[in-house]
Amino acid sequence: YNRPRFLQSEKMPETFNVVRKITEESLSYICFAGSLESETSADAYINNEFTGAHTFYFMRCIKPGEAFITWQKRLDLYLPNKDFKQTPVLLGNKDLMQEILK
Repeated sequence: YNRPRFLQSEKMPETFNVVRKITEESLSYICFAGSLESETSADAYINNEFTGAHTFYFMRCIKPGEAFITWQKRLDLYLPNKDFKQTPVLLGNKDLMQEILK
């Protein structure tokens, strides 16, 4: 898919300043995303089943007794790859990423 997904908007004035009001520390959640904002998440046909590429590899990476960030680092070994160009992302509160699932 090579078409732009959004309509082109007018150029922002040079004096426009983006202020981010939400900081990662203030978030009370984490989110595993299948791809970067500039990418699309792939559908896949693996082992005779339709599934998302992220979901397929993610389910092989989660293990009780490990931190969420550990799962993400393991997932980074699988994606992107030659078949699926998407880059998985872990977003949110950095402290929560260190928590261990029991």
